Amino acid sequence: MKKYFLLIAILFISTSCLAETEKTSTAANVEDEKGVLSNSLESFNNLKKLGHGLILYANDNDVNYPAALEDLKVYWGTEDNMSVWAEENVKYLGKGLKVTAPANTPIAYDKVMHRNIYSTGTVVLFNDCHVEFIKKDELKKYNISSQKIMVEAKIVHAEKELLDEFLKIDDSNAQALTLNDEQVEKLLEATKNSADSNVIHAPKLLVWDREDGTVSALRDIMYIKDYLPAKDDKSKPEPITETVQAGIELNVRPEITTCNGQEQIMLDVNMVSTDIEVKQFKKNGNIIEAPMIDSVHLAAKIAIQDGQTMVLGGTRTVTITGDPGCLSEDILMGYKPKQIEMVVLLKAKKVD
Repeated sequence: MKKYFLLIAILFISTSCLAETEKTSTAANVEDEKGVLSNSLESFNNLKKLGHGLILYANDNDVNYPAALEDLKVYWGTEDNMSVWAEENVKYLGKGLKVTAPANTPIAYDKVMHRNIYSTGTVVLFNDCHVEFIKKDELKKYNISSQKIMVEAKIVHAEKELLDEFLKIDDSNAQALTLNDEQVEKLLEATKNSADSNVIHAPKLLVWDREDGTVSALRDIMYIKDYLPAKDDKSKPEPITETVQAGIELNVRPEITTCNGQEQIMLDVNMVSTDIEVKQFKKNGNIIEAPMIDSVHLAAKIAIQDGQTMVLGGTRTVTITGDPGCLSEDILMGYKPKQIEMVVLLKAKKVD
């Protein structure tokens, strides 16, 4: 009986999709005062095609929608331009959803139109395959946020004594893991005044609520690994060179949530920060180089208040994990002041 129900559901939604295709959407002509939504008709038509592909995929996969739009390429046939358009323009929300979800569940929307500063809204594909232009002030009820968040990270390498002084932790007060702007400035000023302390990287990333953002600032460092033997008495040994990458890669996904009536920003953070110093030594009369790699690895899910800075740390190689939850329950990061030589200061703030 369950199989028949799912088949009927797919047939019903497929029929709805076909019906929607035959309709002429007056909403496709939506424009603001500057007429910047000239591509709205293309967005409507392509999101309808996307809906058809999703139904075909679900029909072959136990009514499940794909985890990513890349899985739909086979259903678009020769329309290569469709996959390119979707990659550039579509924010997909169907991961983990089924065809049997409520009809008014948003499955995808035009993210380029949504982000346009002159746009009055964006085009949304719903689970019943209808496509509609939704105004910005109505997007929130569909869990589509128009909020941008500035994420700032500072990777600080400092003397243990300095960190112990500024990051005193009382086990009975986990909130000490968060700093206000004044405390952060004092720590950074003390770092400047210390010969053995410095800020290695300080990336900033502007991200939309519930969307992934990535910043990468890497540079190649070449070093002489060894030498090839000289071909004869008159020639010199040829150096064998290799390269390593230094810098930072930061991926973050923010989500504005509410816990116990208080708004907070959940951050899913993955970061690798690498600092390299090339050391030289002699081997058989030649100068050989070896890269000394100093890195911080961070994987964390944290809750933070708007504009607040959180301290995450470890001994050069750090992996911090935790289930998302309320701020007061989710900041116990296994912080051990006596072992820390490197910390990450992570700040999130809503911006207009």
